Amino acid sequence: GEPGDVADASGTEVVRLFVERARQVAPAFAVDAASMAHVVAICRLLEGLPLAIELAAAHAGDAGIAAIERAVRTNLDALDVDLRDVPGRHRSLRAVFDHSWALLDAPERSRLARLTVFHGGFDAASALAVAGADDGALEALERHSLVVREGDGRRLLHEQVRQFAFEILGAAAEDVQGRHARHFLALAQEAEPRLAGPEQAAWLDRLARDHHNLRAALDWLERRSLPDAMRLAAALWRFWLYRGDWAEGIQHTESLLRAAAGHPPSREHALVHNVAGILASASGDGPRARERLEQALAIWRALDSPADIANALNNLGVIADEEGDVERALGRYEESLAIRRRLDRPLDVAVSLNNLAVLYSRQGDLGRARALLEESLAIKRAHGDQRGIAMTLANLGEAASAAGDASAAFACLGEGIRLCWALQDLPDLAEQLAQLARACVVAAADTAALTLAGAHEALRARLGAPIAPADRPPYDAALAKARARLTPEAGAAAFAAGTAMAPGEAVAFALSIPS
Repeated sequence: GEPGDVADASGTEVVRLFVERARQVAPAFAVDAASMAHVVAICRLLEGLPLAIELAAAHAGDAGIAAIERAVRTNLDALDVDLRDVPGRHRSLRAVFDHSWALLDAPERSRLARLTVFHGGFDAASALAVAGADDGALEALERHSLVVREGDGRRLLHEQVRQFAFEILGAAAEDVQGRHARHFLALAQEAEPRLAGPEQAAWLDRLARDHHNLRAALDWLERRSLPDAMRLAAALWRFWLYRGDWAEGIQHTESLLRAAAGHPPSREHALVHNVAGILASASGDGPRARERLEQALAIWRALDSPADIANALNNLGVIADEEGDVERALGRYEESLAIRRRLDRPLDVAVSLNNLAVLYSRQGDLGRARALLEESLAIKRAHGDQRGIAMTLANLGEAASAAGDASAAFACLGEGIRLCWALQDLPDLAEQLAQLARACVVAAADTAALTLAGAHEALRARLGAPIAPADRPPYDAALAKARARLTPEAGAAAFAAGTAMAPGEAVAFALSIPS
């Protein structure tokens, strides 16, 4: 173009992007009128597509700017012949990718192709285990702009680059995807027991960072190795439950159970039935939850696996309790507790004590409920089970409110809310907010109670988590009392303020209420 064009274009965003990226890889990259003309030509050839421009600029240290323009133009001409009906923007990106690919040596090409099996990024350990790419190899690919380093040290392939390089993986894809799936199965199995201990928050975050990889591993294993897919789903149950990803967990477990129909029942079948039941219960589908858990229990009785039998009995007790079937719930809980005491499994015993206490609390036997909750809480504190501690604190808060002791309720629920927020456990946070609303009614803090109720119900709606039928009457009665003490307008305004709060705002509001 004419010099005037160059001067005008030099101020454009895409040209600045090219120059900045070029200077990152080649600090001595100088821009005069001649080189700027090449830069502008490259940016126009690439239709201003930022990723293509970054990829092209990454070669400023390897080649002169005129050579980069020549390579882009040559590749585009070749692709123009090969890919007539492909959109221009895709062609321009492919042209630079092909140029970048040509500049890699054979090991770099192999590693980049293998990295394409990751979804949503990867850490250094995973890159080494799955793709054989160590830090040096990753840094080399970063210099070419083919791999991007994120703020937390994880790496990412731009989706379009991932697709181009995956095509090249070809016949090797099956083997590398298998290695990827087994790596993330091992990660989930390592995480599973730690999701009930003091490292809970860190492991939940670790799994959340690799959520896309875990999903891809599960999809691949379901098609290639059903028993391994079932083991992976079984290892992810706490992650799905605590983070509120019930719909995803239900979709995967139900799909696995359909695929396994006709196979002889195994421990893996029972585990998946159990997970499907737990998640169905969380999402308010009691009948499906009961059916799945009864199937798990039948398989475990046939396999004579006492710890698993106790788990299924406990989970069936929860469903019976939530549906108001006190006698059945009591029978399930007591049988489960007896097995757990015999097996000397303290954390499991603590869960049973907590659940029995909730049952007694609903029956108005607050003294017995509080004693069992204190015993449960002591065990959970000794084992560092943060989520378990939060749940028992919520139940102690409920019992304190029922006994008219607002200050004891505030103390329990303040700690519980902080724990749930630290774990990003939104389902249990919703329960804490509901209990704090009840405690506020006891303290005659009616505006705060209705604001918390609004936040609680908005969070439940977002999660798709209805209030359990057995919890409805005391909750509704408390709110009715708060509304009766306010004008209808004031009550409605307080509730609306709560429904407008994001979870973090609801937490800040809850913790600001004077106890």
